Formats: sequence, structure tokens, C-alpha cells
Amino acid sequence: MSKTLSRPGKVFVPAILCFISICAQGADGPAGTGARARESRIIGIPLPVPDRTITGKVTSENGTPLAGASVVVKGEKGGTATDENGNFSISVPDNTTTLVISYGGYLNQEVSVKGKSSISVGLT
Repeated sequence: MSKTLSRPGKVFVPAILCFISICAQGADGPAGTGARARESRIIGIPLPVPDRTITGKVTSENGTPLAGASVVVKGEKGGTATDENGNFSISVPDNTTTLVISYGGYLNQEVSVKGKSSISVGLT
């Protein structure tokens, strides 16, 4: 004789499946910035949600692609690096206005990305 996990007219659903939910929730940004960041919560764990992607190319003053140049959101840690052709792609919060581009031996350059999805940067 076997036992069943359902009752007549009802379907048994394991409790863990009922617990999983996904929702978007606002959270305060970095201290002192007054910024609002968006995040997603899966089972109560905050996960960053990138709002847009910026792509671009970093070159030297004579147009040579710079592989390994650093591309970072101003005031943030982390970021990305350019590939062997000087190209990059970075996901940023929608309210991001400035990227900082740096490469050894060149001056750092701050680039406005407000309203842009693609940029080209020539370092000097």
C-alpha cells in the first residue's frame, strides 16, 4: 500500500517552490551620494540589476587601440578593461553620468555618458 502526497482535488507543492519569488526593490546607493540603486531580490538575496550597457573604443592619440585600458564608473570600484582591439562593454546604473578611462603612461580621462550608449576615447 503506498501513501500519496496529495488530497482529492488538491495538488501537493513542495514548500520550497512556494518560497521562491522575484521582485524589484529600490535601495539606497553609496553613502552620501543620495543616489538610488535598483536591485533584484531572489529568495531575499540582493542582486545588482544593470540598467544599461555602454560600449566603446579606447585609442592612443594616434589612433592605436589600447588593450587593457581601465574603464570604471566615476566614484565606484571595479569596472572593465578593453580587449585587444581597444573595445569595451560595461553595464552601469541608468543614472551614471561619467566614466573614468585610464591606461599606464597616459592621462586619465573622464567622459560624460549621460544619454549615450557608445563612446570613443582618445587618450593623450
